[in-house]
Order: sequence, then C-alpha cells, then structure tokens
Amino acid sequence: MADKKTTGNTEKKTIYETQESLYKKAMAKLEADELIVQPAYKISNYKTAAAMFEEVGDYLDAPEKAAYCRNAIGEARKLEQQTKYNAAVYRMEMAETSGEWEHLARVFESLNDYEAAAEKAAYCRKQEKKLERKHRRVLGGILAVAVLLAVSAGAAYYSGFYRYVKGMFFLRAGSYMESSRIFESMPGFLDSDELARKSLQEALKKTKPGSDLAFGKYKWKVLERENGTVRLIASDIGSSHIFYRVPFHRTLEEVTWENSSLREWLNAEVLEEIFTDVQRESLVPQVSGPSENTVYGTEYDGETEDYLTLLSMEEIESGRYEQCLSDLGHDYWLRTPGSTMESAAYLNSDHEVRSYGVPVNDENMMVRPVILVRYE
Repeated sequence: MADKKTTGNTEKKTIYETQESLYKKAMAKLEADELIVQPAYKISNYKTAAAMFEEVGDYLDAPEKAAYCRNAIGEARKLEQQTKYNAAVYRMEMAETSGEWEHLARVFESLNDYEAAAEKAAYCRKQEKKLERKHRRVLGGILAVAVLLAVSAGAAYYSGFYRYVKGMFFLRAGSYMESSRIFESMPGFLDSDELARKSLQEALKKTKPGSDLAFGKYKWKVLERENGTVRLIASDIGSSHIFYRVPFHRTLEEVTWENSSLREWLNAEVLEEIFTDVQRESLVPQVSGPSENTVYGTEYDGETEDYLTLLSMEEIESGRYEQCLSDLGHDYWLRTPGSTMESAAYLNSDHEVRSYGVPVNDENMMVRPVILVRYE
C-alpha cells in the first residue's frame, strides 16, 4: 500500500484513492484469467493476482479475493495435471519410436500419484525398452548388409551412372528440385556436386511468392524474392515433422528470442540436420531486430543474426505476407513477447495474432522458421 500522508483531513482520502487504484488493477488481473486456457499460465496469473490483492490490504473484499486466488492456484494445478495426463494418454496411441515412449514416461512420472500415472509410466518404459531391443537387432542386420556392400564397392561406383543419367534427365526437363535432390545424393561422383548447385540455383530463380518449394528435408513456402534472395517459411508440418510441437524455451521463465532454447536449437541442431552442405552454402544470415508487443507493452529490444529465425508481430500486422501465410494453419510461435516476458505471442490457425501469447514452455505450439536463400 502507498505511504500515509500526515495532512489531517486529507489522510483518509489519499489512502482510499491508492487502495482503490490497486484494487482495480488486481481485479483486472483476475478477470484476465477468463482469456487464459493454459493451466501453467493460470497458475502464474493467480499468483500475481493474489499478491496484488494482499498489497491492497483490507480495502473492500481484497482479503477474500486474495484467498480466492490462492485457492484457485490449487485448482489450476489440478487442471494442469489433468491436461498433461490426458494429452499424454492421447499421444500414447501415436507413439512409434523409443524416444517418444521415453518422453511420455517422463511426463507420467512427473505427475506422481495422479490417477494411473504410475502404471502408464511403467508401460511406457516397457515399450521404450522393447523398441530399443528391436532397434539393436535391426542395427545388427544393417551392419551385416554393410559388410556385403563393402565387398562390392567397386561395382557400386558404376551403378551411380544410372542415378546420374536420371538426374540429367530431370535437369534438362526443368525439374530442378528433383535433379538437385538426385545429384546431392551422390556427392563426389563425376560433376554431381556442381550439377547439384546448378539445379538448386535454377529452382530458386523460378519460384514465385506463395509457391511451394522442397528444400532440405522439408517443404517451404516462398514469402518474397528480393535482390537475388528468396525468403521461405516452413510449411506442411505434420506429426512426424521436426517442427511439430516445440516449446519456445525449455523452462517457464522470463526469456527473449535472443536467449531462447528455440533459437539455439534451430541454428545448431536443425541447421546441421535438415540441410545438405550445398544448401547450407546458399543460406544467408538474417538480422532479427527488436520486436514490441504494443498491446501489453512488453518488448524484445535485442538484435541477432540467424540462419533460421521467426516472424514478428510487426511483420504479420504489416500485411506483407498475408496471402502467403493465410492457408498455412496450426498455431505457431512468433518471436515477439506475449503479455509477460514469460510468454510469447503466436499466430493461430485462422491467421490471427494472439498478442497475450502462451507460456514459453508450452509444448503444443508449432514452429515455422524462416530462412533466406541466395541464388546467382
């Protein structure tokens, strides 16, 4: 509460004006919870609201409101457990790899004694070990085949001529992405490296904004062409896609695009994994400048240079890429902060900016990185 003044008759009025202002702010924070769907963010919001009501003191029903918020935190925690449990049970039907079963096991283990979490965790661990044993058996078979292939390495060299001729056919026919893919699959064979670069360059020259382009392991949509470069955004994200359901940051804390785990992952592991050497050579670093959430006053004022970056609220609201983005679907991250620095804004499946955002550790959001590719 504000300090009391010592001006006699004005003392009571000053105190109640200050308490009223604080009370209104606390009520606004509490009422904002109606817009929040993520349990983790509800918990954070109720904690803040409770602290604000406690600061008001005994003005009106502030003590009751503070108690309500503290009780609501417990209910939100239960909802968070239920949400995690239901989501993990649902994803069990789609789990196919040992890594997916291992992740689900950790989720159930984190729920302690909630419903049948312990039994679910044990089942997931069993499936994980089962797939690992199967993987080892398959690996043994692959090694055996590899030995046989090594014996016939000389003959394998000549078999490359078939793919080479096939690549030349697609190149002559103007199917440049297909010829690029073929030549990249046979590095060092005759002039395949040079033909892979040529095919890629020709493909980039022919693209138009809004069209799709296969680049690396995935498909991308062309946002714009400018000064010998093409700007692309990831498209066609399915459940097996590397950009499917990735948090902005590993833990719930105040974070910016510059120090987020998502930026680190995109520009290290993803950069190395999904692009070939030829494709990485054609990538151009992009400057990711400051971004402000004008609705809530949060902002990221840093500047980074990234090969893979995210769009900002400013870029979306400018309408610059509206036609290209309108049919992408899914909820995906923007690099702009949400209502707090513990959240990030996003674009929903209806192409609407959600400025209040979701917690940075939310695992249900998609990632649509943007890359800049140079052509000659």
